[in-house]
Amino acid sequence: HARKRIVVCFRGSITANDWLTDVNMIGGEIPNPLAAEDDQQPKMLKLHKGFRDYLYGDAPSILPEPLQKIQRGLPSALSGNKEKTTEKNKIEIIMEQVQAIMEEHPDYRLYVTGHSLGGALSVLASLEAAARFGEKNRPVTCVAVANPRVGDEGFQRAIQTLEQQGRLRCLVVHNHLDMVPWRPDTVFSCTSCRQHTFEQQGLQLTLYKKEYETHYFSDHESWMARTSRRLNHQIMTLLCCVRMAEQHNYREYLNRLMAQKDALRTVFLNDLYKNQNIEF
Repeated sequence: HARKRIVVCFRGSITANDWLTDVNMIGGEIPNPLAAEDDQQPKMLKLHKGFRDYLYGDAPSILPEPLQKIQRGLPSALSGNKEKTTEKNKIEIIMEQVQAIMEEHPDYRLYVTGHSLGGALSVLASLEAAARFGEKNRPVTCVAVANPRVGDEGFQRAIQTLEQQGRLRCLVVHNHLDMVPWRPDTVFSCTSCRQHTFEQQGLQLTLYKKEYETHYFSDHESWMARTSRRLNHQIMTLLCCVRMAEQHNYREYLNRLMAQKDALRTVFLNDLYKNQNIEF
């Protein structure tokens, strides 16, 4: 309340099902929430299937399996179910809860965040939230930490459209040599195969031990620059493979943020968007 913020936070991978979500990459897509307002946008956005299913798939029952079987065998009047209805998925439930809070606090701003799997889900949820609630003078802010890539070039362009309109600000925070934010990926990103690759979104804050740098992920980046940057990261990651887990751990992220907190306190996301040579 002191900062007048509404914060939606997604946790990282904990359970076995979370890890299955992480590796289930192929074949996911969602309706583009911008398609209705912009006929230049594709109708569907291709993305990581695990992340898609986590938020847009059928909502799981909270009952244990034995009770689910009993419930399915009861008449609808006894089981408490009305006529066959479509069960809301997680993203609809979250958006409804967010909308209710925003209506109660119309001067509050919406932030969405998470680490690792949670970071990927925060990017996906931010697209939906910004399309629904984002305004030029009150954008949705996404702060994704150690997030893997969510979608393809079409998904990236949908994010960029919202950024260009001032309805979304997306910051992805990555440790140097953390390999997770570069996955799923291919080393070579030629024009003919880019439609089949995953892309990062937003403005990247790269954390080193004692310094940081920023970079905007633009689809206008040249083939040479894109391939060189990715190949360099792949090589450095392989050379430091014994420290992969450490680089991705949230404690290492926290340590680096705390080590540079005085410098980072002078950095503002809106200023980064203004000062960066960004081509939407």
